[in-house]
Amino acid sequence: MAIKHLSPFSLVFLATATFLLAGQTAARILDGDLCRKTDYPPLCKRAVKGSVSDPKLATELAVKALIDQTMGAKALAAKLGKSPKLDNCLTSYDDAIDNLKKSLDNINHKDPGSLMSNLSAVVADYETCDDAFAEAGQRSPLAATNKKSSHMASNCLALGSQIKF
Repeated sequence: MAIKHLSPFSLVFLATATFLLAGQTAARILDGDLCRKTDYPPLCKRAVKGSVSDPKLATELAVKALIDQTMGAKALAAKLGKSPKLDNCLTSYDDAIDNLKKSLDNINHKDPGSLMSNLSAVVADYETCDDAFAEAGQRSPLAATNKKSSHMASNCLALGSQIKF
């Protein structure tokens, strides 16, 4: 029993050091841990505004950030002019926003199957926009925006899969 030979000061010091080190380790594990499980951690951290340890909150924040991103993409598409391909993108963005809003409802109604289905549909919505240009042998002027949006949607799927319903 080596502890019997330690002074009270040593025991207090040892207990305090253990407590502080354990707390720092736990904080490091939680700090961005949810985003580490996504395909695009830096993008995830920006969307959830730092470190969030609650998967439900992180998913809600990421979905809301993606709604904002999609609204920006829609505004950009509208500025690019009128064409059937751009109209297709505008429709796809409207569909994505609808699916993202449904996703927020799915979270609140504790419906994981519908959540994953709606978030998966969002990825397809961005691809639909790019496909309209690809079919015409053109590169979409919205390709970079759609790529970022798809990455954000992928992160939403990863975060949503961590919610304990």
